[in-house]
Order: sequence, then C-alpha cells, then structure tokens
Amino acid sequence: MTDSMLRRLCGILALVFAVAAPAQGQDLSGVVNINFVTDFRLFAVMSAINAGGFDYEGGISMHPVRRQVREKLKSLDPLLLQRLHDFYVAHHVADNAEREIARYTSLALLLSNPPRLDVTLPPKDIPLEVQEVLGFEQILPTFYTQARLEQLWLDVRPQYLAEIEKYKPVARESIAQALQYLRTEARIVMDRQIFFIPDLMSSHRIANSRIVGNLYYLVVGPADIPEKNLRNIRHEYLHFLLDPLIEKNGLAIVQQQEILQLLSDRPGLLAKFRQDLKLLNTESLIEAVQLRIDRPGDAREQLGRQYAAGNILIYHYYEKLQEFEKASASFPEYLPSIIQAFDLKREQQRKEWYAAESETLKTQQEQQAQGVKARTEWLRKLERANELLQQKDFDAAEKALLAMKQQKPTDPAILFGLAQIELQRKNADSAESYFKAVIDQREAPSWMAAWSRLHLATVYMATDRLPEARAALQQVADLTGDLKGAREEAKRRLAGLPPP
Repeated sequence: MTDSMLRRLCGILALVFAVAAPAQGQDLSGVVNINFVTDFRLFAVMSAINAGGFDYEGGISMHPVRRQVREKLKSLDPLLLQRLHDFYVAHHVADNAEREIARYTSLALLLSNPPRLDVTLPPKDIPLEVQEVLGFEQILPTFYTQARLEQLWLDVRPQYLAEIEKYKPVARESIAQALQYLRTEARIVMDRQIFFIPDLMSSHRIANSRIVGNLYYLVVGPADIPEKNLRNIRHEYLHFLLDPLIEKNGLAIVQQQEILQLLSDRPGLLAKFRQDLKLLNTESLIEAVQLRIDRPGDAREQLGRQYAAGNILIYHYYEKLQEFEKASASFPEYLPSIIQAFDLKREQQRKEWYAAESETLKTQQEQQAQGVKARTEWLRKLERANELLQQKDFDAAEKALLAMKQQKPTDPAILFGLAQIELQRKNADSAESYFKAVIDQREAPSWMAAWSRLHLATVYMATDRLPEARAALQQVADLTGDLKGAREEAKRRLAGLPPP
C-alpha cells in the first residue's frame, strides 16, 4: 500500500480553522489550532462494534451512513461476525451507551494507522477505560481486510466531510465566544492541537472529549442540529486556552493542598484529585466560564449540579469571574489573583451552605412533584366528571363535582359542569347562578366564559327575558380569539331572533 493511499484511508482533513474575529477586532485567521478531521481508525472501530451488536439508537433514527455500513457488514464471514459479537457481549456495559461509546472511542484514538491498527502506547500508560476493551484491536486487521473497509470508507467519507461543514459555523461561534469573554488573543501553540472528529457510526447527541498528551480530541455523533454541541466544542476549546494558564500557575495551586479537605466525605473524588489539583481547578473554572457566557435561567441549579459532580471550586470561580467582568485586564493577567483569593474557611462555609441548599432544592423538587401529581389527579377527576356528563349520568356527575367543589369552591371548570347539569334539569335559577359564577372567575378560560354567556341566553329566552338574551349573545359575537365555536353559535342565534 502506498503512502498516498494510506493518507487517503486515514482520511485526514487537517485544516487550521479560520474563525471570525470577536468584538475587539483581532484577526483570527490561521491562528486557532483547531483541525477538522475525519478519522479512519474511529470508523473502523465503530463499524466493528456495530457489526458485533452495538445497537443503541436503532432503526430509523440511525444516521444513513450507519444504516448503509451495517447493511453491508451483514455479508461478512459468519465466524468473524460471531467473534466480534462474542467480544462485544462479553465487554458490554448494560444501560450505559455513553460509557460504551467512550471506551471504544478512546481505544480508536490510541491505534496506529491501517492495516495494523494496534495500540501505540506501552501497557503501563493505557487508560483504564481502554484496558476494559483491550483485545478488541486484535480482531480489527482481519475485519479491515474481510470487510474491505478501505473501499467502504472511501464511499462514505464525503458524508463525513459534509458533517464537518455543518459544524464549522458552530465552532466559529464557540471559539469567538470564549475569546471575547476571556479578553484574550487567539494564538498558535505549536505543540498543542485540537482535533474535531465527526462519528456518523455512533448515536446522536453523543460527544466525547479526550486529551492525549498535547492533543485535544472532540468526537461528536451525528447531529440534526449541530448547535446542540456548541457547549461541548467550547468546553474543549476552553481546555486548550486555560490548561497552559493553569499550568503556569501550577505552583500556587499545588501549594493549596487544603482544598482536599473539602472532599473528605467523598473518597472517590478525593482519590481522583489528590494527585491532580490542577485538573480540579481547570474543570471548575471551565464550567464556571460556560455559565457566565450562557447566563442560563437555571444557573443556580446548574451550579449545584456541577458542585455535586465534583467541581467543588465552581462557586469560587463563578463569583470571581463576576469581578473579572468588571475589570479591564485580560484573563491571563487576572487569573493569578483569582487563584490567590482562594479561602478555605469560605469554601468550608460554602460546603455547609451547599448541603443546606441541597436540602432546600430537594424539598422544592418534592413539592413540585407533589403539585404535579395533585394537578394530574385533579384533571383526571375533571375528565371523569365530563365523561359522566356526556353519558348524561347527571346524578353521578353532580356527586363527583360537588365533592371536588368542597376543595375548590370557585374552580370555574367545576362551576361550569354543575351549571350544565342544572340547565339539563331545567333548573333555570340554579343554572343562571352557576353560569354567572363562571363568568366572574378571572381564571376562567375565554371559551368557557363565552359558552357560559351562550347558556345564559338560553336561560333568559326560557324565562321571557329577550333583551337580556340578545345582550348576552351580542357580547359573545363581539369577542375574538378561539372560543371553540361560541362566537359562530352566538351570531347564528342572533340572526334568528325577532327584530328588537
């Protein structure tokens, strides 16, 4: 195989991306290290697990490329398909497609080019999640040959390139947002690169980010709306911008070992961050920046979720970023003061506050859930009463509505139902009283108030009060909006009345 063919097979489209300049007018063309690439290794691995049984997001929701490739792989040697299936099932993660995809994605990024497709790291350096599926790469050379993956890749690669084109405006926006917020310059760092890789053999809404040495990978599944992955792209670019700044301030961070006291009751996170306080700072900072850029309405809830997930410095960074926004310095200049402002006592108090806040949020959520449940039950009772009305079982309907009226005496739906019952029983006085009560309720839907006036007109006609009937009908005829046919019925009745 020639080198040129190998390059074609690997499908690398490595273009340094030109990004629109943010507000300060800096020219970003050619200075942002983000490369949009297709990756044959990823295609090979994901095709293999699809052949072996990976079926998350099956059927019509699959990307057309995935359906096309899966159909062609059905004709493979049954023994090879069984071998792929046996490995996949033996290493399957039940009910966790995200983790399943993440493991095989990480494996793919550590493989050599075809046709060998073997792991390039020494065993001691292989990440744990890759170790969980290690051995799968031994099947890939045979799969590569028998599936004629070389030609299959050349057939579908144009659709990968089209997916990249869909994402370029989203990447442009995410990068410009990050640079503008941090008041920093875009720059090339020769030993670090970001690789954006589409994965059409995966599932929608899946995004995986990996850092291998100085290479930052963002692998995204197919997207009908690429904008939904804007935050994931921005997260990876923020890593690219902020990792060297955190590294530069690493000595000050490492000296803050007391931060680990905040994780004393979370042994899993304590073990994770004990050797990497810089990662704890970076992740907390990135998520804080994301929230300050997006300004979501549920920022309080998102802060709590991030804190619970282990980004325990997110409140510190979130508050200090608010101060940064009022300053004039660039973020690289301002960051040392943020790190130095860390206050263990303050964070311990915040930890206690967060515990209380969590209980408050939990109580609120439980109350909301109870409210939804009660509202659902109430609507079910109203629906049942309406069914009884339609069946003309007025006694049963009245019993149900009167029981509900004890809880909500002025509920317009209950009053409207009781009014209809009295109208059917020809109890004019009671019907009139109920319909007027409906009209008096400000929360009564406009259609319900309109039909109440129509029914009042019926009562007025039955009791020789023609002027009142005409006035009620005219009120309805003059109304606008969706009245469920009340306006048309009012006009029809008005046309049938004798001249005034």
